[in-house]
Amino acid sequence: MQCHSHAIFEISGICNAKCKFCVTGNESHPRGRFVDVEKFDQALEILLKNHLINRQTIFCLYNWGEPTLHPQFEKILAILRTKYRIQYELSTNAGKFVEYQPEWFENLSHLRISMCGFSQESYDKIHQFDFEKVKSNIVSIVQAAKKSRYNTQKIELAHHIYQFNIHEVPALREFARKLKVYHNPHFAYIGDPKMARAYYNNSLNSEVLKEISQNIFCYYLQKRREQHPRNDCKLWDDLTIDENCDILTCCGIERDHPNYRIANVFDENLMQTLKEWRPKETCFQCMKLGMSSLRELPNAFSFPMELNPPPKLSFFHRIKAKGKQIETAIRHKIRYKKYAKKNQESK
Repeated sequence: MQCHSHAIFEISGICNAKCKFCVTGNESHPRGRFVDVEKFDQALEILLKNHLINRQTIFCLYNWGEPTLHPQFEKILAILRTKYRIQYELSTNAGKFVEYQPEWFENLSHLRISMCGFSQESYDKIHQFDFEKVKSNIVSIVQAAKKSRYNTQKIELAHHIYQFNIHEVPALREFARKLKVYHNPHFAYIGDPKMARAYYNNSLNSEVLKEISQNIFCYYLQKRREQHPRNDCKLWDDLTIDENCDILTCCGIERDHPNYRIANVFDENLMQTLKEWRPKETCFQCMKLGMSSLRELPNAFSFPMELNPPPKLSFFHRIKAKGKQIETAIRHKIRYKKYAKKNQESK
């Protein structure tokens, strides 16, 4: 079995934002809960014991939920930091004030702050937070990071660009510049898998389609879809676990989908189940629609890069990244042929 360099562990299946195009915000799939801290700890032990992860694995403590809502958020970070010494990534909407502690930054690989614009008008449309409080919370996070001598370029303001907030890019860029954090604008997409499938299948009802077309830059939805290969899924390399410690087919599948769950971390036959698992028909349909990597923000719908230069990589890191990209592409191509053949034989 593959030892994963990245793992997604949803510690909070609950979110406080009301994003209408997100499966959690619009409450179109069953409401989640918070992961039990003891089970979280035990699950990590099992994953390490079975070499599904190692101490170099980076944990993303989020998927569809807001991690800072967890009532024992600090304990979860302490487990990763002190017991396992594992690095983690966080994503937050900064809608809730959280006093970031200096030790939290020790193993923090990356912090993404999701923003739906830079005005109260934009926040009224999507997150439905008090914009001034969001700004204040972000400033508080950055100040805590600076006091801890954390590299603030690892703090990303992920700016979701809609038709109604594109004019706010310069103001948010200036806000990021003053804070010395990385501003990453990208075109918003449909974060509800059911809605996205219906959109690409041309089966979406007219009212929802009208709302999408009046808010999202649909041109970029289609452009990214056309560029995506139909025989590859970058999510094959991810290990995704929800707050019930269920291992999922991928990070972009809704809770009530029949292929949502592969196994539970605590199953006695866990490794055998994972070994025997093969992508389902829904996986091939997803690839056929060009949807399988739409959850990946960095290469999904980036804003024109001349307005948003990324941090420069050294020559060594560029070569290493390119090599990794080639190796992944070859491995995925071989895997797809094997899975597709077995999928045809099973029909």
